[in-house]
Amino acid sequence: MKSIGTARDKVRSPFSKKERKQLLAWSKRATDNDILSPTERKILYEGGHYNYIFIARLSRLSEILDMLEDHVSEEADLVQNIKNIGYRCYLEARSNAGDAEAQFGLAEALYYGFLGYEEDEARALLWATKAAENGHLNAKCQLAKWHCRGLCGLEKNEVNAIEILEDAIEKGSMEACVILGGWCRHGIGTKQNDRNAFALYSKASNAGLNEGSYQLAACYLNGEGTAVNEERAFQIIKSLAEAEYAPGMAMLGEFYFKGIGTQQSRERSIEWLRRAAELNDDQALLRLGELYWRGDGVEEDNEQAFKFFQQAWGFGNSAANHYLGLIYYWGEGRDEDDEKAFSYFYDAVGAGIEKTNYFLGHCYYHGNGCTQDYDEAHKCFERAAETDPNAFFYLGECARNGTGRKMSDEDAFEFYLRGAQHEDASAQMALGRAFYFGEGVEENDVEAVKWC
Repeated sequence: MKSIGTARDKVRSPFSKKERKQLLAWSKRATDNDILSPTERKILYEGGHYNYIFIARLSRLSEILDMLEDHVSEEADLVQNIKNIGYRCYLEARSNAGDAEAQFGLAEALYYGFLGYEEDEARALLWATKAAENGHLNAKCQLAKWHCRGLCGLEKNEVNAIEILEDAIEKGSMEACVILGGWCRHGIGTKQNDRNAFALYSKASNAGLNEGSYQLAACYLNGEGTAVNEERAFQIIKSLAEAEYAPGMAMLGEFYFKGIGTQQSRERSIEWLRRAAELNDDQALLRLGELYWRGDGVEEDNEQAFKFFQQAWGFGNSAANHYLGLIYYWGEGRDEDDEKAFSYFYDAVGAGIEKTNYFLGHCYYHGNGCTQDYDEAHKCFERAAETDPNAFFYLGECARNGTGRKMSDEDAFEFYLRGAQHEDASAQMALGRAFYFGEGVEENDVEAVKWC
């Protein structure tokens, strides 16, 4: 393994003349306006003045530029660009010197396209492998995930993935315990075994890993690998929340809302959800949006709902796409905008949000916000029908009119009947029409009146 080097090692400046001039200008501005500490202003100056820079200074420079950004908001994009250039140089220099932490950071940046890098799975795999070889446990966990899913140019190999996780656990990785616990719980790469999952979560929890405790609480709540114990689940979640673990705070809000393991309290529920939302927990933001959207425990407020859904979406919550689509589709909380609604619905379905299929199908069927496409509409309604009985009416319409599938009055009748039995008004009217005109069934005026 190469020598990691020392804090005195230098590299040639990665900045262009224009970027170095900008660093000097920010250093002077910081001095004139008494922004930052003298040492921090000095590091800005050095970044712009010298042809060679200490590697350790590049990491510190990135932190200083973060602090500076609030004071030069009009130049935020430029600050971000220079910060990325400096930190890329730092990661690459430290990685080449054998620093496992930097190697893993470089692998993640290349895989996800962070720091201005283009996504590069081959290089990401190279550096993650080097980091793992140098003992970086999180790199081992990442490699295990890639092997399990066949990502990053690797062939899917669940056996190898589990071996990597077991090696990481043996070397002390509690994150690997949680990952393998999840695989045991859901039968990924191994036979489903709730008892093993419970044992792995317990081990991680006992070692102080919050995620381990969080998953352990879920086991007690659902009786997975242990007897159902809502009170124990509540106590674990309450401890996590009091330690300001944001997912635990959000879940505690849910426990209070539903009275799980404790007395129901909407007031405490909202309090904990708000506290989690302040820490940018996407689930808490989504839940608050849902509560304001429905007026459940709070006064109905579509503007507030929109704000929370948008924040949840900004933090990567896929389910927020569904609600943002509804807001724009119905014009509640925002002006009606079918194109935006379609875009959010499309993204939600792409992220696996099943309940959105009905609304995406509705857009395709009527050409709302998109080009009318009966084939796509029919596919959406077929998927939606598994969970949303309202889809049966549209499946009936597709069968009756031959849109998106072969025409069949008999099939249409069956779809209408299934929708009507779930008390969908449109399906009931369509069923009455079928009886009246004898479409797919013998004419029957009594039945027609009954359903209409």
